[in-house]
Amino acid sequence: MLAFSVSVFAGAGKESPGEEAIKIGFLVKLAECSWFQDEWKFARQAAEEYGFELIEMSTPDGEKVLSAIDNLAAQGAQGFIICTPDVKLGPSIKMKADQQGSYRWGYRHAYGDGLPG
Repeated sequence: MLAFSVSVFAGAGKESPGEEAIKIGFLVKLAECSWFQDEWKFARQAAEEYGFELIEMSTPDGEKVLSAIDNLAAQGAQGFIICTPDVKLGPSIKMKADQQGSYRWGYRHAYGDGLPG
């Protein structure tokens, strides 16, 4: 699923001459967790294969999520993938992304997978 998400975001392939480089943020709630380390690893492989820049960020709380969206916009990212630390942040994430003109692709890990909800 993650590889699909990243490849959809990246589009059909590498940029053409004169086009702006594609930058995609990948925000995770627990960067120190091996699960998220693996997700970043596979996202980096997709970035290399599809020719986009991946920006990895740890966002363990709501304040950091909203700050990261601003940071990504300042870096010129066209969008981001996020595993939010709290599903209640959804409306705030959508509003902030809309303000920045960012595409977003959220996902949530199933309960019972050994990771915090």
